[in-house]
Amino acid sequence: MTVIGLGPMGQAMARALHAGGHPVTVWNRTASRAVELVGEGVRLAESPRDAVEASELVLLSLTDYRPMYEILSTTLPALAGRTVVNLSSDTPERTREAADWMGRRGAAFVAGGVMVPAPMVGTAASYVYYSGAESAITRHRDTLARIGEPRVLGSDPALAQVMYQAQLDVFLSESVGIDVALPRAIQGYYRQVIADGHGSDNWTRILDAIKAPAATA
Repeated sequence: MTVIGLGPMGQAMARALHAGGHPVTVWNRTASRAVELVGEGVRLAESPRDAVEASELVLLSLTDYRPMYEILSTTLPALAGRTVVNLSSDTPERTREAADWMGRRGAAFVAGGVMVPAPMVGTAASYVYYSGAESAITRHRDTLARIGEPRVLGSDPALAQVMYQAQLDVFLSESVGIDVALPRAIQGYYRQVIADGHGSDNWTRILDAIKAPAATA
């Protein structure tokens, strides 16, 4: 198991996986962020390629998708045959572009959104939305469950970003005291459209759900 990116979320995921009995390798541009993890038994890779080669399953916890290309471009051709789970936040369009980039390099790509703050990762309250290579999600489901309950939305890698952003809008609104009745209602329509198998359609599909719920079935 490899985790690349050791901000608070990346560190929390590495700890949860290690506590679950998985050998964990980590890499971060600033190696000092791994000091405590190494003291707990986690291995620090010498380079991104070393980190990728250490595990079949590679988790990315970065600011957004842009650093992924810079970091993983140094790992070729080690990506082939591996599963890369990007838990960074970005747009649905960039997520699909990343999935295509990864596929052309022989890797299975999964997008995800962690729906709890770092201190809650690995607890019973933690859950994570996933979308993308469903066979890879199934194969690694038990490992991913160490982070939080896996909630799989479908094969379109953008679906996890859509749901993550919808949830985040509600959470941020609540945190500053904004009435969230409308965002929650819209969020419900997003869930309905995705559940009906139309998550990869244009966002205007939710208008069909609003006007006539049965029309999206």
